[in-house]
Parts: sequence; C-alpha cells; structure tokens
Amino acid sequence: METRSGQSEQNDSRQSARIPFRLPVRATIYPTYDGSGEPARTCHVLANDLSGGGISLICGRRVREGQRIKVEMPDRDRHVIACRISATDGGQYLVGCQFDDVIE
Repeated sequence: METRSGQSEQNDSRQSARIPFRLPVRATIYPTYDGSGEPARTCHVLANDLSGGGISLICGRRVREGQRIKVEMPDRDRHVIACRISATDGGQYLVGCQFDDVIE
C-alpha cells in the first residue's frame, strides 16, 4: 500500500502492476476458521484496484489477515485471501487481497 506521499510502506514485491478498478461488487466473507460457529457474511464492497495477483477492496466490515473472501467479479467469482488491512479515515477498511485461485 502507499502512504500519502506515494511512497511504498514496505519493500513491494509485486510482480504485476495495479490497475484502477473502481466497481461495487458483492463479497462473501468466511469465518476466520472452520468450526468457529460464525456464519459466512455477504456484503457489498468497492473494488479499489486490481492486478494479476490480487485485488484491493474497500469494506465496511472488519476483516482479519488470512481470512478468505469470495468476490463476485463481472466475469466470474474469485476467491481471495486478505493479506493487508488498514483502517481508512471514513471508518472503513482497505483490504489488500491475494487471489487464491490464480492459475499459473
């Protein structure tokens, strides 16, 4: 993720460039672990940007690192894993996700 100055927060090892991709999408957020008794929760999120390896989402729900999410994309559903989460000034969360179904 970038700081306000545009500098990377940490050494960025991305292999694919980010592409702006502002689109409301539906997401199913799965419990942090099987057997937790928590139900999967479906909500609307805003896709923020996209790359060959992942997507960032703006979400109103708190998500934890490692949590699995199904994102209903225009072309197909994608399964992702939340990797980086940061709170925004507006009380939402920017969630950096890695595709869990990448075909190499």
